[in-house]
Amino acid sequence: MLAPRSLPSEYTEFNRRHHSPAGHPWRGYCKVFGSRSALRLKLAGPYAWQENNSIRAFEYPWAHDQIQSLGSKLVIADVGASLAGLQYTLARDGHEVHAIDPGMNATGVG
Repeated sequence: MLAPRSLPSEYTEFNRRHHSPAGHPWRGYCKVFGSRSALRLKLAGPYAWQENNSIRAFEYPWAHDQIQSLGSKLVIADVGASLAGLQYTLARDGHEVHAIDPGMNATGVG
């Protein structure tokens, strides 16, 4: 993905509001206390489940904007979703999201 060097202010605000792309600063604190999923999701947020590279700071708000421009209460199939967090943000916005990630069953390399 090609992105501008400086994020638009609305993308910076999206990242601040949703703790995207890497989760809440309490992320490390949550890892210390184990794998209680509900507690971790509440404290660290949906973007804390996996490491993300810096391009996600543009990609997630961009994708969110593109989807929001299509309407409300959409049915979305997120193919290759993993546990990146965007599907949780979209579901909280009222969309029906189906996260599809074949992982190891796809090619044997995950």
